[in-house]
Amino acid sequence: MEKFLFVAVNAKYVHTNLAIRYLRNSISYPSLMREYTINDDINRVCAEIFKTGIKNILFSCYIWNIEYILRLCEILKKADSSITTLLGGPEVSFSPEEILEKSTYVDLVICGEGEPVIKEACRMMELGIEKPRIIRNDVPIDLNDYPFPYEGEDIGLLDGKILYYETSRGCPFRCAFCLSGAYGKVRYLDLERVKREIEFFINNNVRLVKLVDRTFNSDAKRALEIVNFIKQKSKVTTFHFEIKAELMTPELVCALATSKKGMFQVEIGVQSTDKATLKNINRTLDLEKLSYVVSSLKKNDNINVHLDLIAGLPGETVESFINSFNEVLSLRPHVLQLGFLKKLKGAELDAKGSKFLDFPPYEVVASDKMSYSDLMRLKRIEEVLEKYYNSGSFKESMALILDTYYKENPFDFFDGFGKFYEEESKTPLSKKTQFEVLFNYCTKLSLKEEIINAITIDYCRISRDNLSFMKPIEKLKEKAFEFLKNNDNVNKYFKNHDGKLPTQLFKKLRFEKIGEKIYVFDYINNEYYDITEEMPKGW
Repeated sequence: MEKFLFVAVNAKYVHTNLAIRYLRNSISYPSLMREYTINDDINRVCAEIFKTGIKNILFSCYIWNIEYILRLCEILKKADSSITTLLGGPEVSFSPEEILEKSTYVDLVICGEGEPVIKEACRMMELGIEKPRIIRNDVPIDLNDYPFPYEGEDIGLLDGKILYYETSRGCPFRCAFCLSGAYGKVRYLDLERVKREIEFFINNNVRLVKLVDRTFNSDAKRALEIVNFIKQKSKVTTFHFEIKAELMTPELVCALATSKKGMFQVEIGVQSTDKATLKNINRTLDLEKLSYVVSSLKKNDNINVHLDLIAGLPGETVESFINSFNEVLSLRPHVLQLGFLKKLKGAELDAKGSKFLDFPPYEVVASDKMSYSDLMRLKRIEEVLEKYYNSGSFKESMALILDTYYKENPFDFFDGFGKFYEEESKTPLSKKTQFEVLFNYCTKLSLKEEIINAITIDYCRISRDNLSFMKPIEKLKEKAFEFLKNNDNVNKYFKNHDGKLPTQLFKKLRFEKIGEKIYVFDYINNEYYDITEEMPKGW
């Protein structure tokens, strides 16, 4: 019979929790793991936990789930007072007394890295907890002393989910808003072990592995060896990691730039391009090196590049933020993640004059240089940036709009469109309506017909439906079949569809006249082609 239950409450269904796997594999007691999300009905989650019959329950706590977990503890303890609850993780490590005072339903708190003390904590839970109810570990661990977090787990049960993994812990930098530098110098997992564990993910066809290493390339030579190993072994697995642009060597850039499409995703935390602001948070930036790295990684269209900005940093004005936004977006990353400053417990952030929420997520309400209204303006921009730029659904239209009309100041587009979108979206908008809203905004700006064509192309890439402004085409089906009956056409565009009859092929495709051109959209391979030259005149 299992004696301990390790519980994670993730932000999204596709996420997994690395911490509870490390901790569970660090004890010899029979135990179970359960993962939920903050969107799950709390009564159902409590009922499932209760039905396990396990009395000792351990929770992994972060800013996104702490309030949910405290409510879980209350329900469980009221249902059965003999249940013992333990909390660990960054959200409780820096204020354990506050947590214990806030909730009488929490029995024990682990502070710091939990692997060395989890056995002691389990023993205390089993024998009965006496004071002190706080277990501290202030000594940075050696990762090599602890087993692979996915050891013994049925990896098939995690199919389709993001798996998190670390090859190092700690950070060489001390950014004021971050906790990673507080856990001591960087500690590396043995390189041969890293290769074995990466091969485990590859052999099990894991879809996406996200490395939680704070600076994957802090040792550039080691990072290069890992990248080359993945290139040699990988089949379908994508590996995502965060890098520091200034630490990238030409060899590492080249290794990534010549990888197979979809093998890597790279994230770079820029946060700001304003030198005074960066100084306030203990950061520096070489914008020229950043530009070189991003352009080099993008040139072969094989790697998704994510760049991060933070709004509300101490000392950053609206004007300097706009400049940061424009400089970073001018690099045309695949994703520009716009976050808002949080004052995390344990972080060194000195933000005099700024105001933050006193409850999770501890986000900035007004900074020393930005008002609440300023930040709400940036929130609007974050929403349309996420839906229209980062989603990838508006690839053609965003590229055309930003490169043709807003090349010098892309902020202006997202600022104006953000206001328009807010007025149009009093209720959540469907994907189709999002396209209609963009069309309406471009029409309001009197942008050229090429923009409308780009919006149409983007929509046809993801849907067989028509937008309100799309005109039906006469004898579309007959003309499409005429094209598909020509083997030269099929061989030229649809190599993966060899041998299929025109009627079978037609079900996987969409033919559409957009402007003066004729396109076919291939929904199997997520591609589209301009077939104007192959079609009879007068279509």
